[in-house]
Amino acid sequence: MDKIIFTFLFLYTTLLFSQSNYDAGIELLKTEQYIEAIKKFDLAEKDNNKNSAVYFNRAMCYTVLEKYPEALKDYDKTIKLDSKNYQALFFRGLVKKDLKDYKGAVKDLLEAYDSDATLTRALLKSGEIYLYNIEDYKKAIEVFDTYLSYDPDNALVLAYMGNAYGSIDNAKNKKTAIGYMDKAIAIKQESWYYLTRGRLYFDLFDFDHDTKNLTNAIDNFTVAIKLAPTESKLYFWRAEVYFQLKQKENACPDYIKAAELGYDVPKYKIDLCKSKGHLLIVD
Repeated sequence: MDKIIFTFLFLYTTLLFSQSNYDAGIELLKTEQYIEAIKKFDLAEKDNNKNSAVYFNRAMCYTVLEKYPEALKDYDKTIKLDSKNYQALFFRGLVKKDLKDYKGAVKDLLEAYDSDATLTRALLKSGEIYLYNIEDYKKAIEVFDTYLSYDPDNALVLAYMGNAYGSIDNAKNKKTAIGYMDKAIAIKQESWYYLTRGRLYFDLFDFDHDTKNLTNAIDNFTVAIKLAPTESKLYFWRAEVYFQLKQKENACPDYIKAAELGYDVPKYKIDLCKSKGHLLIVD
């Protein structure tokens, strides 16, 4: 499950006879005693099996414990009893994502947002699923664009837009992607933002063969390395650009560093570095 700060909505029933076990479950949930809370909610269900709050809060416990099939059943019961519990719809979408039901996940998430426009996080999560799991980049762009109408300076979403456009393989979209990464970096300096922009410049070289794009790629990878000096892939990608420029004296130290940090550098490039006098011991 994605790391989420859960905002627990402690929904109380008006049927007093079931409150004792339910309230005990809520108190245990508040103190993060999820297994014990589930036991109390089990008893509360026996007291009153029509109380949607019992199923919702037990589902939240199962979600935190990463018991997703159990959580899914309880979210289903919650929604059946209370069709306006859009938080349950949102969290069911996240659980479906972790169960790899990606289409079901975005259906729930977008329905939650359509029903309650304050649930912009549902837009963010559905966009991530379209981008990284379903790989429907046009849908990802559409969803992130809607999110940006609420929060136009969100660096993460701007970077996601850059990733989405950059995944559509033509020069125009690569340039659009770089524009979004420029905006993201102007707001927040993250190593993976520079990595992404560097790779976009590297990709753009394949279309226009302008070596300025390779220089720009190196500059971005260099900044990324300064921000995250132990990230192996940063050295690998800078080495790839140097290799493209036939600067093997610069490429080899980066390939070696990438391998030392755990990156799976292709053997033929390691052998090339050895032949140039750059010794590398590989387990």
